[in-house]
Parts: sequence; C-alpha cells; structure tokens
Amino acid sequence: MSSTVERQVAVHLPADWIVRRPGEMAELIEGLRAIPGVTPEDRAELSADLAEVIDRSAADGLVLIAGFIQPLEDEPVEMGDLPTEVPFDPDDIEPSAVVASMALFQRPRPDGTVDELVAALTATVARWLGPPEVLEDQPIGTIVVTRELDGIRTPAMKRTVDSVETTYYVLPEAAPETLLVVVFRSPSLGFATELGWLYDAVIASLDLVDLDGGPVTPDEPQGPAEPALDGPA
Repeated sequence: MSSTVERQVAVHLPADWIVRRPGEMAELIEGLRAIPGVTPEDRAELSADLAEVIDRSAADGLVLIAGFIQPLEDEPVEMGDLPTEVPFDPDDIEPSAVVASMALFQRPRPDGTVDELVAALTATVARWLGPPEVLEDQPIGTIVVTRELDGIRTPAMKRTVDSVETTYYVLPEAAPETLLVVVFRSPSLGFATELGWLYDAVIASLDLVDLDGGPVTPDEPQGPAEPALDGPA
C-alpha cells in the first residue's frame, strides 16, 4: 500500500542573504520608499513588472528568491555623479560590491535518466563554460551542474555585460518524483571561484523535510520537523 508524503525544501543560507518567497515580493517594493529619488510612479511601474515575473515564476515552481550585496571596502566606494544622458561604459566604473542572487524551483521530475538530462543540456544552445558536471553520491541525491555566461544589459549600458549563471539540477533520492532547480547568478566575474564555493555550500545544505514530522528516509531523519531557512526572511 502506497501513500503520498508531502515534503518541503529546506535550505540554509548565510545570514547576510536576504530571502523572499513569492508572496513576500511587496516588501521589496515598500523598501524603495527609503531611497531618495524613487517616486510613487517608479514603485508602481516596478511593482507591475515584478508581479508579472513572479506570477510566471510561481507557476513554474518558484519556492524562494534570495540575494546579497557585499561591499569590497569597509565604507561604500563613492562613485560620484554618473552621467544620465550619455550611457557610461562599465569598464570606466570601479566595482564596489560583490552581488549574487539565487532562485529555487521545485518541479515534477521529468521522465528519463541522468544521462538523458545531461545530453539534453549539452544540446541546448548556450555559452557553456564547460560540459555539464554530474555529482553523484551527494547526501540529497544526484546533482547535475551547468555553468554558462549570460548577458545583462540595462538602458544605461553601452553594451551587454557578462554574468555567470550556475544551475544545479537536484534529483533528491528520497523523492523520485521531485526535481529541484537552483539558479545562481552574479555579474562579479572576478569572484567566480569564491562564489562557486559558496554556491556549493548552499547546495550541500538542501534538505527535504517531511511535513508530517517523520524522517524523510526510513533509516535516518534528514532535518527538523519544520522547514528551516537560515538568514533574515
């Protein structure tokens, strides 16, 4: 006799990460009130754009988004007055902080083997930094990792700036029907190695929690009865 067990993803993030779930996005908009020069019209426009993106992402299984900004100096670097009419060249601006973001999705696992997943990712047109990497014998299960260069461009930039996008496809052993997709992004290319270590540590903390309070596997409990999420929410 089989039964359905409801499980939730638990992830432990460093304390300096700011975390929001899909229903908490309005808090980000309200926080803009404290920023000089941001008008109610600006907030309304951003809120409308963000709501559309979050709605689509929630339908795609978005569990949470998170991010952090870490200054490179003890005091923020003073940029001075940036030109507003002539787009600036990113090469002319000294980096003042390391920035990273994370999005966690929980989706039904598609049919197929790990090798078929790797083959599908390899065949995808992208600016891969290397072939997909398969991590086996991980505590949570098998993980497939891809790393690619993606472009970021805003109206203030003359050209697209590369960012590193690292995606972990996690196949939890305790939940064969579940696929976790964790996407990290950072424009701080010079910190790719250090951020890679950080991302690996976050992924190592992933857990599936049985909401009934029991163990996730028959042999060994895999976390607390309530989902855990370190860092300010």
